[in-house]
Amino acid sequence: MDTLNARTSIALLAVASVALISSASAAASAPAGTDPVTTVPGRGLDQGASIGTFDAEGRGVVIVRGNLTVFGSITGVINVRDIGGRAVVKINGVVQRGRLIGGVRVYSFARGTRSFYARGRNIRVALSTGKRGNLRVSTLGRGLVLRMSGRGTYVLNNVQPRRAWTGTIMPLPIKPS
Repeated sequence: MDTLNARTSIALLAVASVALISSASAAASAPAGTDPVTTVPGRGLDQGASIGTFDAEGRGVVIVRGNLTVFGSITGVINVRDIGGRAVVKINGVVQRGRLIGGVRVYSFARGTRSFYARGRNIRVALSTGKRGNLRVSTLGRGLVLRMSGRGTYVLNNVQPRRAWTGTIMPLPIKPS
């Protein structure tokens, strides 16, 4: 197992643990017959509900949108649009508060090196490294990869082998395989 897959596996385990802990507290307030984590009526985590994955590393621009958890590290610019209004966004482990612009909460972070985490329903995360930056991103949930430009590799929905960003037809669905 290479280093990226090992790190991705550890990160996925950590996110799954957080999701399970938060689902226990949300279960009391969720409507009957729905699962607060997957929001699929009648399908809990133990009943076959699953998520898609997207992992990428390289230099350039990556844009994803959907009901997602997105995390990683970047030397570059981050922009998160929270259309649903309830996203959790952290930069270097610190919870951020975005600006409300036209009914959409927007989080923008200038060029720099940082770790990031964003989770929400109907979020759009744009990552841009420029010519000298670098990014590593992992995404869990259901959504779309809207753009990948530049140079790098990715794995979609845990289907090997890694593929190059160039020549990939967009959008790519992040969904259970």
